[in-house]
Amino acid sequence: MGKRKITPKALTTIYGILLLTVYFLFVGRGGYTNIAMNKYLVLLVLSVGYLLSLMICNQGIRFSASWFTPARVAILVFAGCSILSTFLSPFWRQAILGGARKEGLITILLYVILFLTFSTYGFSLKLFAYLSGGSMTIFCLIASLQLDGRNPFVLYPEGLNYFGAGADYMSEYLGTLGNVDLVAAAMCLLIPFYVHYIILQRKDPWRFFLLLPLLLCIAVTVKMWVLAAFVGLIVGLTLSIPVLLSNHRTARNLSIAGIAVLVIGGLMTLRFVDAGSGLFHELHAILNGEISEDFGSQRIAIWRQVWEVIREQPLWGSGPDTLELWGKGFQGYSAFYQAHVTTLIDTAHNEYLNIWVNQGIFALIAYFTALVYLAWKWIKYAGHHANAAICGCAVLCYCVQAFFGMSSCITAPYFWMLLGMVQYEVTRPVCDC
Repeated sequence: MGKRKITPKALTTIYGILLLTVYFLFVGRGGYTNIAMNKYLVLLVLSVGYLLSLMICNQGIRFSASWFTPARVAILVFAGCSILSTFLSPFWRQAILGGARKEGLITILLYVILFLTFSTYGFSLKLFAYLSGGSMTIFCLIASLQLDGRNPFVLYPEGLNYFGAGADYMSEYLGTLGNVDLVAAAMCLLIPFYVHYIILQRKDPWRFFLLLPLLLCIAVTVKMWVLAAFVGLIVGLTLSIPVLLSNHRTARNLSIAGIAVLVIGGLMTLRFVDAGSGLFHELHAILNGEISEDFGSQRIAIWRQVWEVIREQPLWGSGPDTLELWGKGFQGYSAFYQAHVTTLIDTAHNEYLNIWVNQGIFALIAYFTALVYLAWKWIKYAGHHANAAICGCAVLCYCVQAFFGMSSCITAPYFWMLLGMVQYEVTRPVCDC
């Protein structure tokens, strides 16, 4: 008997397992000081190893007419636009590897490969649920110790802890993901994933074990209090309700009416009632035509600076992850430096603006095309396809927080992985976990 060849699906499963375990929990030497570079190198090693395995086994993607769905074509166009953006950029050498966030052309192409392979070969939702659940449980336990003022594994420099943010160092960092904005992005993927897996996967008798990572994730999210996470979760989960009820016309219509009443009532309340401070005060001011650059942790100031760069390079952008090289910034008092400083902007703090400023309008249009197509397919199938519903809800929550968040090679691979799984699931007539 001849040797049994390992299949592309098996190789993809191994790759996914490593991403959800080793990559998720790995920080490397130097703790948060070197976390982006350390994780980038591991992602590179895992991805190159995966691609080489596919080639050695002569098991690459087999292209056929049916494979070229609108979403896959759009993502291929997105990749092509990113390549053109790189080599048309005055910073093309830096654009290949990227800046501090390590989201240059190489990383963008890795995201595209993630989407294409996971959309082609799929990945078990049960594996995704329990492997990510185990990793998130460990992550949340580490984060809980840090939120208690401890420094497990010396992830912060010796003698420092979580509460030194803004004084001993610039940003807040937690667990094995680092910056809390990236933690918020991960929470917006995994909390809705666990919620909908527990509700919809009734044939899995072990699903209630996911209550542990779910509750831990919620506790850490509340404790770290990143508003983008709350906006992503509340808006995404709310908009998911009528989609999941699509097979129950009366319940769906009632949910849409209820959401409309809540939105209109909320906006009217915010229009006339001032909370005095915080998010609701800022929304009240915006609804009354008063916009300050300090709103949204100075995101308004960042977006205005980013728009200036977009106006200079609207078509092809400045090259992947090169925003910082334009020297745009905003001034403010820094407790870390105990002086007024100019902070250089290296990310738009809005993933869609970030694509436009770095890779150009054509890349953004291609990206939106893929998202809109998959959203339409998700709406069509979610009512009777549990796997598609679960993945789509997670992607939706992430896409909402992306209006205020930032992409990074630390967390973005999980978004592209799930986005690919949405494409994979909506092309299958049956659901098997």
